[in-house]
Formats: sequence, C-alpha cells, structure tokens
Amino acid sequence: MSEVINNLETVVLNQVLPEVRESEPQFVKPIVSSIVYILTAPFDLKDAYEHAAYVSTNDEFEVETVKVMNERLQQIMDTLETTPSSKLGKFIIKLYMNSLGELASKSESWKHLYNEIHKVYAS
Repeated sequence: MSEVINNLETVVLNQVLPEVRESEPQFVKPIVSSIVYILTAPFDLKDAYEHAAYVSTNDEFEVETVKVMNERLQQIMDTLETTPSSKLGKFIIKLYMNSLGELASKSESWKHLYNEIHKVYAS
C-alpha cells in the first residue's frame, strides 16, 4: 500500500504549482495528505469487496467508493472548519478533482469514478 500512497502523493503534488509548494509547504503538505486519504478509498474498499476486482463493471463497488470518497472529503472540510464555497474549500476541491482527473487520464477505472464524482462538483 505504501507504493500506492507514494504514487498518489506524486500525482496530487504535481497538481500544486511549484511556487506554492515552495512558499507554503506547511499548508500544502497536510492538504496533499488529505487528498491522498480520499484517493485511497478504492484500495481500502477493495478488501471489503473480496469478490470485486477494481474494474468499471462492478457498479456496487463503484457506488460505494464514490460514497466513501465524498464522505472523506466532507470529513476533511469539517476538520478544517471550511466549506466548499470558501477559498480553502474551493482549493481543496480543485486539487482533488485535478488529481482525480490526472488518474482518470491513465486508467478506465479512475475515469468512471471521476465521471461520477464530477457530477457532484460540476454543479
């Protein structure tokens, strides 16, 4: 799992402008860790769905994954005492969606998750 986390962390960090990473590391690091936490949901749930391979044809798994990812995002917003409409909340959602979009460009399974989650945040 540590390799997965390292890969996800790299994807998320690459979505942050280098000047922001350098000028605000105390701000960026916990936000990146939070986004990685959200993105590990499919891997955490895979164990619960022993019969499920992480593929786009498993609708039940996909629905549950989207639900857990949204719950994790809400937990982070609550912990940081922010809302999706605040400056911080918008930054977190943008970083989350950009990271998810990057993963979606590399994998069909991530693409399905991105499309489902994008429906929520596009409005």
